[in-house]
Amino acid sequence: MKQIQIVRGALNALLVLPVLFALSACGSDAVECPEIAGEQHLGQVALAGGSGSVMIHQVGRECPVVGENTFQLWFVAGGAMAPAIVPLHDAEAAGEDGGGMAVSTPVTVVAVDAVMPSMGHGTAVPSVIDPDHRGRFQVTFQMPGDWQILADVSRATGVTESVTFDVLVH
Repeated sequence: MKQIQIVRGALNALLVLPVLFALSACGSDAVECPEIAGEQHLGQVALAGGSGSVMIHQVGRECPVVGENTFQLWFVAGGAMAPAIVPLHDAEAAGEDGGGMAVSTPVTVVAVDAVMPSMGHGTAVPSVIDPDHRGRFQVTFQMPGDWQILADVSRATGVTESVTFDVLVH
């Protein structure tokens, strides 16, 4: 019985070593994603019917990294597709002129999840919607690679729509 336990332990170690080696190799070409003050634009998705678009911003960091990340979603009225925004926290003010920039308001995030399509899994830690900041949520990524953030968002009109953002986690 003792010999079987030793053999099992050795086999488990042999199975784990390639995984650890692969993970350590991922870090060798790591892109530095420094912390920043404010938000970094990551992408924008047009909504059905041309009513506008939703932008995703990384909060406090230049790009998504393994571990906890904070994101902010903004609604942009009309056809504007630009990373420069004038944030407005009043949904009724969304139609005002933003001095040539896209005028935006935070959307209400109803549900959010993250998946890694190439690996066929989601995150190990459930994503958290921030109840104190409209449109803000946290996602914890457990590994680098191509991920998708899936969000159901609601605007002042009460319409809920699903949006998907492709993000590269470093």
